[in-house]
Amino acid sequence: MSLLVRSLFAPIIIVAAMVFSLEFTKGEDTDILEMGCNPKAADNTQEDSISDLLEDLIANTPVNGFFQYLTGKGYYAIAGCNGVISQDECGDCLDDAENKLIIHCRDADGAQIKLVDCRLRFEQYPFSF
Repeated sequence: MSLLVRSLFAPIIIVAAMVFSLEFTKGEDTDILEMGCNPKAADNTQEDSISDLLEDLIANTPVNGFFQYLTGKGYYAIAGCNGVISQDECGDCLDDAENKLIIHCRDADGAQIKLVDCRLRFEQYPFSF
């Protein structure tokens, strides 16, 4: 093969390889876009209630059309996922969102986080996205 032909095909092969690799590495994007924590609770006796509510929310959201609103034990919670990701990716994204809230908003009365492919929020009052 001549040098000219090789120099023309090399960039094409590199670009094709990059596109091919991107197609097979797609998944949920869990980069944080926004996050907010309410003031810390005076006591954290509701921690189990919040944890149970978020656990139910994360389990149900992927199988209920990627959107779920739940109430329980004095708290309201909502979750949503990008409709182009799979149910498994939605669950993984919400798990990651919950873990980030636990790290950054421990013992808060309410918190919300928006990742690229999902969002999660809980409060002591009714609200909407």
